[in-house]
Amino acid sequence: MTDEQTGDGERRSTGLDAAVQSPAEDRYGFTHVAKQLALAIEGLGRDGSAVIGLEGAWGTGKTSLLNLLRF
Repeated sequence: MTDEQTGDGERRSTGLDAAVQSPAEDRYGFTHVAKQLALAIEGLGRDGSAVIGLEGAWGTGKTSLLNLLRF
């Protein structure tokens, strides 16, 4: 695994275990899951509070899913 520095000073992995950064990089269909999760989160509204957790073994796509929530 190697790291590279992005234009904003952030470091990101560029090896095989690098997290997906955009829908164009999604090879496993997480974009659909991220869109549905985003809709569910929006549906919660601003009243009250909620906690959402992602659990999984190393390399199962937790960071990739979080990154895809931004799109």
